[in-house]
Amino acid sequence: MHPQHAIPAWLAVSMLLADRRLTLHYGLVIGALILMWSPLVAVSLIPLYAWATIKEGPKIVFTPANVIAAPLIALPLIFYLTQGTTAIPFSFIWEVVASFSELLMFWLVEFLVIALVIYYAYRAENQLLLLSASSLLCLSLFSYGVINDFIMRASMPYISILAILAAKAIVVSRGIPRILLIICLSIGAIPVVISLFNGITYQYRIDKSVSFGETTVVNESGFQHQHSIALDDQRTLLGIPLMRSHNTGNDSKN
Repeated sequence: MHPQHAIPAWLAVSMLLADRRLTLHYGLVIGALILMWSPLVAVSLIPLYAWATIKEGPKIVFTPANVIAAPLIALPLIFYLTQGTTAIPFSFIWEVVASFSELLMFWLVEFLVIALVIYYAYRAENQLLLLSASSLLCLSLFSYGVINDFIMRASMPYISILAILAAKAIVVSRGIPRILLIICLSIGAIPVVISLFNGITYQYRIDKSVSFGETTVVNESGFQHQHSIALDDQRTLLGIPLMRSHNTGNDSKN
């Protein structure tokens, strides 16, 4: 649903898994750049990069790039991104789900079953597997955004790790573990294939007469604060306004 957010998640994970030490030398810079690209993905990467830092030793992150360049990049972005965010709905997941059984089913279907099968088939990277499953569990305890955009985007780095570990497990495992893993992945592929097919065959036409100001994300009350801010909430940096789409409803100045 959100390829523009998935790309930085994949890049951040791939770089760390390919060369952990080199990536950590620039880890905070990478985080700052991803913050500009996808803030929720950047937040979700904190456990992964913290784990890698502990594995390599804290001294590895004290580089000029991380200490000097990263704050210069990140601070204006944080200042920009946090303006007007108090109106975005936030809650704990148990306040919005119907029952614990519903939440448990979500955990099982989305990642716990495949994580258990990967563990059964591939024991070489148990810490990374445990970190991914634990992070997904913790991240899913929060709901942020009108349709909980947080978990959709924050889960991407750890889902990509599970995908990489599943691929490794298929290559190295044999017998029943491998068969179970292939079955799980085949079942999970069904909705993906259907979505791809529908995306190709659906006759979608854009109404070119509709402007951004007339769209749902601007005019529906639930989405209004998520995609725009009141003029009163706009911040300036050295006298320069940090421009955002403006909500010109009754709670703001025109």
